[in-house]
Amino acid sequence: MRRFLLVMVLGLVVAACSTPYGEFVDISKVPGVKPGGGDNNYNEQTTYKGALLPEYGIYGADGMLETLKLIEKQTEEIDDAHFVELLEAKIFNCERRFMYIKDLDGEEPDQWSDATDWCGGQMLYDLAMYDDGTFAQCYHPSCAFVGEEYSYVHDLGHEGWSYRGVWRYDAENDMLYTSEDEAYVAKVLYFDGECAVLEGYVYPMWLYEDRDGQNLYSRETPMELYYFTFMDGKENYLDGYELTYEEFMAIIDEYHKKYMMFEGKEFPQGWAGAVQKMRECVSLLQLQQPDDIDDQAFVDMLSVKELSCEDRFLTYDELEYWVYGMYRDTEEFGEIAVGGDMIASQNGEYYAKISVWKDNEQYESLVAAGCYGWYNKGLWSYDPDRNTLTMTQGDRSYEAVLLYFDKESGEVVLRGEVGFVLDSDYDDALFRCKFHDKAPFGYLEGYLSYDEFVQLWSSL
Repeated sequence: MRRFLLVMVLGLVVAACSTPYGEFVDISKVPGVKPGGGDNNYNEQTTYKGALLPEYGIYGADGMLETLKLIEKQTEEIDDAHFVELLEAKIFNCERRFMYIKDLDGEEPDQWSDATDWCGGQMLYDLAMYDDGTFAQCYHPSCAFVGEEYSYVHDLGHEGWSYRGVWRYDAENDMLYTSEDEAYVAKVLYFDGECAVLEGYVYPMWLYEDRDGQNLYSRETPMELYYFTFMDGKENYLDGYELTYEEFMAIIDEYHKKYMMFEGKEFPQGWAGAVQKMRECVSLLQLQQPDDIDDQAFVDMLSVKELSCEDRFLTYDELEYWVYGMYRDTEEFGEIAVGGDMIASQNGEYYAKISVWKDNEQYESLVAAGCYGWYNKGLWSYDPDRNTLTMTQGDRSYEAVLLYFDKESGEVVLRGEVGFVLDSDYDDALFRCKFHDKAPFGYLEGYLSYDEFVQLWSSL
């Protein structure tokens, strides 16, 4: 008798050891679920519709497990009338989305992936279904929409844009269609009046769509699984999203052209401060017409004050943008300030200073030697009929049109070429300049002639 009991106990132990374990055992009877191996561990190699479930314990596994458990609970026919009633009364709110990822190269096994584990764009969408067979889809701009253009549209009350599509429900087959060509179709697997589980595709949630028979990726998505709830607030669903994508982008484009472009070219790239500087410069041009410029006051001020280049914006014909920069890395001397200044005399002569940039490797040595750069000497003239300042240095001539001048502030905007900045091979340039009182010490103090500067540089 004792031996018989011992055998029974050992049998129970063996049976217990062979019993499947793991959290995925709870969904072993869900249609489409195939238990995995791995010492009977249902957390390993368990698949749904042929693709591995997310590894238990990592992101998304809990949500998919709970979603699949709901499918098993659907033992009766879907209440189609109630489902459609809720679609037309509420917002169809996608809270979970799982994507079947198939590697076309066959290097990775088919697997399910939680959409919220992806980055780069909006992954979960809501739809507002209407009883006329149309629906609305709201889109919130992604992280790519940053900067002042979006802030401008947002300040106008636009959070994003919306898309209009068509839908229908096939009650006989529990199929929801959300595109005119019916490519987006999903089967309702579970519905309890509070939530619904669908499998297939719901617009616009299709990660890898085969377009014209050409898959552009090394992966495809044979199906997706969704968990939807029904959310209140449908009457305000489109608040802030009334515009179409085209209308939304038209406002962006209008703002961009008006405040971030000049004559079809983008404002300087890479530094927000340069954008603001050029915007201020361009705005001055709109305040004054050539005939309104006080030419005589400009000439008089040029003869008694120092004209300094505060900002320079240049471009080349092949570029689609302007460039801002106050220094240039030269082959001869390294970094040299491209902005400069000048003083002119009534007899038609002028002096211009070119400075070594403060970050130049030899800057400290030059300053220790009492030098900041070099000066050039030339001739100048002004043609009031063409609002044109002409400057010459030896056999080199420069011409720039005076586009703006305010004698009260001393603000000046020139366009073209000027002889008081470091030469560059640009095709077009704007110079925002300003008149300053002459320094009490000598204008050329600390500056050598070009030949003397070269000699000093060679000795460092």
